[in-house]
Amino acid sequence: MTTLEAAQAAKEKLLSYLAAQGIDTENHEHPPVMTVEAQAEHFKERKDIQDAVSKNLFLKDKKDRLYLISALVSTTVDMKKIALRLGVGKSGIRFAPEETLRAVLQVPLGSATPFAVFNETAKPVALLLDKKLQSKPKVYHHPFTNNATTGIAPLDFDKFLRSLGREPVYVDLEAELVLGKDGADLAQYALEPVPSEKSSKPAGDEEAISAKTGGSESALAGPPVPKSKPAAKGKKANGPTSTGPVTKAPAGDNVTATLDRMLETITATLKTDASEGQTAEDPSMKTLRIELQSHLTLFKNAAYTNGFLAGQVTKPLVR
Repeated sequence: MTTLEAAQAAKEKLLSYLAAQGIDTENHEHPPVMTVEAQAEHFKERKDIQDAVSKNLFLKDKKDRLYLISALVSTTVDMKKIALRLGVGKSGIRFAPEETLRAVLQVPLGSATPFAVFNETAKPVALLLDKKLQSKPKVYHHPFTNNATTGIAPLDFDKFLRSLGREPVYVDLEAELVLGKDGADLAQYALEPVPSEKSSKPAGDEEAISAKTGGSESALAGPPVPKSKPAAKGKKANGPTSTGPVTKAPAGDNVTATLDRMLETITATLKTDASEGQTAEDPSMKTLRIELQSHLTLFKNAAYTNGFLAGQVTKPLVR
């Protein structure tokens, strides 16, 4: 069974479950979409749907705890503020990798949905709901697939969550951050991380995600600078020092070539999960190219600097 077939089967199972709970839903089929903007395009005649579509962010913090934030399309979600409110520092949260999305939420790329907590594998995920969702008669989410949209009343969604043993958690995602002992007001909702998450993820995962989100990891810091050898016993080490030959930093990978490879991978992924894949000529891809090139250049420069420092071996003069 392919990923899309599995998602379609999960959708049917979900809708059957909701019906069995006496929960009414409004269901619409449409071509696959990768963004909420593209989703809204299919409802030009229904502003009530356009204004009530949810956007969903699947996040992971530095302790491998998982969060699914479901917000109204018009809500501004400031990742740095959310990270601070979760108590993990403003750079302590990032998007979870795609393999985690598929393994935990069991949805393909572009299909993140609060309905995913229906899966047993999503038990370790903390679901944070935008309180603005409560202001709509119905809110519209993907039902495990991005080629359909399901509308559900907020009270019925709460009923769905409670049937799974979850208490709905609504928060003001646009609230001004109050620094101090109560600053981390969302930390109480964090759940224990997936036990196998850290041990099973492939090498390089953190670096890849860090590059995508603009963070930095210790793995990128390079080797430690060797310490100078102490002076021989009874000898003085004051005065000038002589420095051994400095190894020239390697040229490293060409940033543009590396960037092209990354964009090819991103484009291939988008084409796999969307009916109309983007290309490097699309405006969004041009913006992505600029951002990635900036980050790659920073990492390259950091590598050069660390290589230079690591190549210096300082030897004190002995008098």
